Amino acid sequence: MAIVYGLFDPRTDALRYIGRTTGTLAARLAGHRGHPPSPAMRRWLDDLRAAGLVPRITPLRDNVPAEELADAELTAIAEHALAGADLLNEAGVATALCALREQRRAAQRTAGWRRLAEELRSAGAGLAAPWPVDYALSPKTWDVVHTLATRPVDSSRYSEEVQRTFRYSEICDWLLRDARPALPPVHHDADLHEEINTCVAGAYEALTAPTPDAVAAYISAVPWLRIVVAPWRGLAQYAGLPHEGSEFASWVTGDPSIQEQLIRLDAVASPLAKRPTRPRGDELDPGGGAGRARGRLRRAALIPLGRAAGHSTPAIGSTFPRSASRMYR
Repeated sequence: MAIVYGLFDPRTDALRYIGRTTGTLAARLAGHRGHPPSPAMRRWLDDLRAAGLVPRITPLRDNVPAEELADAELTAIAEHALAGADLLNEAGVATALCALREQRRAAQRTAGWRRLAEELRSAGAGLAAPWPVDYALSPKTWDVVHTLATRPVDSSRYSEEVQRTFRYSEICDWLLRDARPALPPVHHDADLHEEINTCVAGAYEALTAPTPDAVAAYISAVPWLRIVVAPWRGLAQYAGLPHEGSEFASWVTGDPSIQEQLIRLDAVASPLAKRPTRPRGDELDPGGGAGRARGRLRRAALIPLGRAAGHSTPAIGSTFPRSASRMYR
């Protein structure tokens, strides 16, 4: 554990410097007196030395975890500088105040996004139901992927995990080649990485059941995740709201059938990659503040966000497994 400390002027009890140490306070004070970190600090210490005085060193926060020490020091510097302390941390004060200003701007942006999100939901906008996608797994692809998924693992050459990874990659290739005509037009597969990753992982999981419809249902969900769900995920995250799981599903729609499908897709685990921590929301601009956010949303995202009518819920819910368990047991 480490300490954030303060150096006080014994003549006025004024706080003049804030620092951090993982050693003893006595050793840190001796280091400052022998090697002042700045000319201003040197002048202050020389004045005290001429008067026969020594700075008083006091812990401001102790038992700080090592990984939080730098942030704790900057926070203390910012708090005391804003409170009017005449600190000798020249570079530290500037850095801390800049960080504090950025935190406040980020909080204001988040508040703007939250107001916008709540306005949309209170106005009746919400997650639209998936629409039917004309896609059925071809017999050839079904035979190949089902054989790959159910083939016993031979651990004589490679580990079981490595073989499962290779197998998953091969299944992805087959499924994507088969489903490409049914997917939204994109410039590159990377544009659909998260949505394809989620749905192919679900399809891979469904391969344990002897029905191609269950596999096709997951692939058919890619356009819905990309066009409808992604903007709402981005909006929820920029607003500081839950952006996945049951909390997100409950917030974004009141339709139990849509909530169930969304939660099942969120529960899918890919053997290759975790879902990105920042969900796709390319239509949203997190750096533009609430005013610009509204304009961007009106132009690019309100169509999918408010697409609450005109789509009938397909029968994909019944084809999802009742529980989306993890790939590796």
